Formats: sequence, C-alpha cells, structure tokens
Amino acid sequence: LKPPPCTWALDGLLHRLRARGPARSPPGAMGLRRCLASFDMRFENAQEEADFKASLEPELLRTMLGMSMLACVGSLLHAVVIVAEYEMREPNWQILACQQSMWLVVPLVVASMIGLRMMCGCFGQVNWEALVTFSAMYGACVVVAGQTHHLTRAFGLDSTAIWDESLVYTSEVWRLLGLNLLSTVTFFHLPIRSALSWLVPFS
Repeated sequence: LKPPPCTWALDGLLHRLRARGPARSPPGAMGLRRCLASFDMRFENAQEEADFKASLEPELLRTMLGMSMLACVGSLLHAVVIVAEYEMREPNWQILACQQSMWLVVPLVVASMIGLRMMCGCFGQVNWEALVTFSAMYGACVVVAGQTHHLTRAFGLDSTAIWDESLVYTSEVWRLLGLNLLSTVTFFHLPIRSALSWLVPFS
C-alpha cells in the first residue's frame, strides 16, 4: 500500500525544514540581544543569583522602608502646609487630593509589603530588586508630574489664579531638587546593581 499524497507533501515539508537547520533570529534582533546582554549583571548560575539576592534583601528592605516612610511623611507635611497657607476652594482640594493619591498610595503599598515581609515572611517570591527599581522610577515621574504647578496646569487651570506667583516661580527649583535627591539616594544608598540604578534618572 502506498501512503496518501498528503503524507508525501508532509514528508517533503519536514525534509526542507531539516535542510534549513535551526531557525535564526533576524540580524537586528541578534544585535539588540547582544547589546542588552552587556547590561545583564545577573549571575549565570541560578543558585548564585538567588544567594546574591538573598544577601541583599535585608539592607534593601530597610532602606526602601525608610524611603517609603519619608515619602509619606513629606507628602502629609506638604498637604498640611498647603491647607494652612492657601485659601482652599474646590479646585484646590481636587488638585491636592490628586497629588496626595500620587504621592501616598505607592509608598504606602510598598511600605506595607516590606513590613509584612520583615515581620511575617510574606512575599518570599517577590523580586525586591526589581520592585525597588520600579518604585524609584515611579518616584522620579511623580516628582515631575505631581508637582503642584504642573498638576494644576494638567487640570486646565491657571496656577497663579489658583495658588500664587511664588509657587509657580519656585516649581522648577523644587523639581530639580527632588530629582537630584532621588538620584543621589538611588546611587549611594540603594543596594541594587548599577545596570538597574541607571534606569531611575532616565525614567
């Protein structure tokens, strides 16, 4: 008995695929992969990588907990000063509520996760190095987007009419100081690998 014609076609296709050899990535993808591989500072051995992260975790958690609590306290103090200094109307309250949600939510969530990890041993599978890096990148974005003057303009309002001229004129100074402080803490105090820490100022 002869095999059906469809079997001949399948055998021919398999023969051509074997003759081509293994699939190759496009040249552009290979070049990008080689470029990104130079920034990969992970250990080749999975156990060594796990041991390295475990050795960094206590200091990383303590440092990030302090930064998160500092961000929460600074955000609350900022709200107290704003309420005491300015006449608060409906637009002011809306802007302040949006600002506090940007400044408080993520630090509180991160601080809660760290507290549960330190006290109860939860979140053992979390990549804390990556989480801390993303949290610092979020902080860099919030320093710019969550600044009072820029947030007021995002609402389509005039900052000088809602607040006053001094707040508008000092907005750039506070933004630069915030980014400088965040970058300094990231590079000098966060125990993360340099390939990750460079993501923060570029975010």
